[in-house]
Amino acid sequence: MKNIFNQSKIIICLTIIVISGLIFQFIEIAKASPAAPNPGHAWTETECDTNFCVDTTNHLVGVGTTSPTQKLDVDGSVKASGNLTVGGTLSGRICKKVSSDAGCPTGYYVVSADQTDHWPDSVPTGIIINCCPATYTNLLLHCNGADGSTTFINSSGLAQVITASGNAQVDTAQSYFGGASGLFDGSGDYLSTLDSDDWYFGTGDFTIDFWVRYNSLPAVGNYIALFSQYQDASNYQRIYVYNDSGQYRVRYQAVSGGSEVISANNTGASIGSWHHIAVTRSGTSFKMFINGNDGGGTYFSSGAIPNLSANVTIGERNGGEYFDGWIDEFRISKGIARWTSNFTPPTQEYLP
Repeated sequence: MKNIFNQSKIIICLTIIVISGLIFQFIEIAKASPAAPNPGHAWTETECDTNFCVDTTNHLVGVGTTSPTQKLDVDGSVKASGNLTVGGTLSGRICKKVSSDAGCPTGYYVVSADQTDHWPDSVPTGIIINCCPATYTNLLLHCNGADGSTTFINSSGLAQVITASGNAQVDTAQSYFGGASGLFDGSGDYLSTLDSDDWYFGTGDFTIDFWVRYNSLPAVGNYIALFSQYQDASNYQRIYVYNDSGQYRVRYQAVSGGSEVISANNTGASIGSWHHIAVTRSGTSFKMFINGNDGGGTYFSSGAIPNLSANVTIGERNGGEYFDGWIDEFRISKGIARWTSNFTPPTQEYLP
């Protein structure tokens, strides 16, 4: 009887030990394995907050956007502490133009991973570079933003800073693209950016184009400036509107050492509607287009546009000739005449 009792105690103890072991094992498994979604359910959760979005359904990640359209969609600048490897075509701001030589094909630019380093003649050993297609765009102002903002961003990918003076500001009441434009009240308002070789055209091809809406036009014999780089009375380039006995002439003029290099003009300006203005040089041929039409005029010069030591301004010239109206999609392109014959004006915002 005693033996039977002892055997029962042993069986009970072994049972407790086995059960305890199973419980311990279960706990350890639970600790090691996080909960997984129901294997019978397609995992389609989209998880977003203000600055980060993971769309596991479409395999998209967005930073700064809750509507990613690419595998990685970043709204803003990207900084890489290590090497940045790209398997496809580079585009956008990562193709920031910094130099035009050193191991890239003709018409391409040398770009470092952080978009700041560049080398004038050769790339140092071990440095990884990207060769980006030339875009030619040195200045690009979409003039977008909040109503009343004085921030104008150069979207070309280059580093020039735009300064708003007077009451120059973003205005959402008028625009051609993007829901906003630059507003100038004709009394001390203008935009400016520092002197740069990006505005030195020499004898090369170039294009300056933009959309303009006049709120007022000059009296007979007077001028309003749309674009200017004024060093002194003998050295400058400019685009302006002149009232010639009641006929409004839109003109590009360059003067070097007191001598006129070129004067290309067209006629046509009116209040209350948008006009596309474009001046181009292709070889020795200059054209001034208004709404895609050159007015039948081609102007010739083999002379060099001077290398001016002066800021570029939009909406004024040498402290006067202030513009009253709106400007949108202002672009300066160096190295290309984007149009050489009549054309249909652009129908969307430019890419860099």
